[in-house]
Amino acid sequence: ICERTLLNISCPYSLFEKLKYELSPYEADIINAEYGESIDLEIEVPAENAGALREKLVEMRISEKRETAK
Repeated sequence: ICERTLLNISCPYSLFEKLKYELSPYEADIINAEYGESIDLEIEVPAENAGALREKLVEMRISEKRETAK
């Protein structure tokens, strides 16, 4: 069983479509989305891909709220 990491991020609407496209190479899935001033997302990603996905989020200027292991 692959350990997965849950990332909680806040994504501007203007970057949401790009973010969805960028998740695929990291085998990441959006498991929850809450729409407000921005989109708060819970993203599940294999633990071994979490670091690289975090780097991509920083590059895209998308902020991470917190992380929990699953």
